[in-house]
Amino acid sequence: MPPRLRGRQAEVDVLRGQLDVLGAGRGSVVLVAGPAGAGKTMLLAEAANLAADRGSGFSAVTGNSAARAVPLGVILDALVSAEDPPVDPGRLHDLSQSPDQRTWLLRELLEALEKAAHRAPLLVMIDDL
Repeated sequence: MPPRLRGRQAEVDVLRGQLDVLGAGRGSVVLVAGPAGAGKTMLLAEAANLAADRGSGFSAVTGNSAARAVPLGVILDALVSAEDPPVDPGRLHDLSQSPDQRTWLLRELLEALEKAAHRAPLLVMIDDL
């Protein structure tokens, strides 16, 4: 284990376990949460390295804790702020204008995440508590 991850063996083991699940044909989501400076970014880098070593797809998104005021806000913020967002921000804006927005929003999210899972089956979300 890299020295920068000293004391994080349990977390690295969880990441490895999720990659094993991925190798068995099932996608996975891992949430890494903790206060600023807790080493979430280092765990993210290790997840990327582990996935690359196995030839697995990998995607990471970061949520903004200020988005907690909006229902599903942290998740939505994370999903549209990724380098290659699995959800189209413009489409989410259009859905927000719909009177039954939650139903369509959840359906759109599900479809977008299923498509994204085929490109990168392991998704790591990071959230500052």
